[in-house]
Amino acid sequence: MPRVATITEHIDLVVKHGIRALVGVGSDSSGRVQASVPHALHYGVWEFSATNGLPMQTGWFSSGRRKLFQNIRRAASEAATIHLLIDAPAVEQGGPAAMNNITRLIREVGQLRERGLVRVETLGAAAARLSDLPIATPQRSILRAA
Repeated sequence: MPRVATITEHIDLVVKHGIRALVGVGSDSSGRVQASVPHALHYGVWEFSATNGLPMQTGWFSSGRRKLFQNIRRAASEAATIHLLIDAPAVEQGGPAAMNNITRLIREVGQLRERGLVRVETLGAAAARLSDLPIATPQRSILRAA
């Protein structure tokens, strides 16, 4: 989806084309990773805020990786959502070191997933899960026919 400032003007087109998940445009210049809660925009369309991008720009080897993993664990305990964007051109420019860091992170998240502590899913799958409402049972009258 193109990164535009607002999608509300074109929400009818988003719904018409079957798009169910959008990524928020906002960016956090502090470099902190924060969990976010997806919110419904309209007709089953969900917006997910991007919490951080990979590869990390500052201190991946020092404390950045450790802080990111701590925030992933915190989000798991709070049942919150963390959405990580992987910038493929930046990974290519970072060379093998950037790819190795992402590989380590994926391995650690995979271990948490195997233990049942986190769920890893695409934005489309998350939107479908959030939109899945239980089917209401029809109401029945307590009055009986005579």
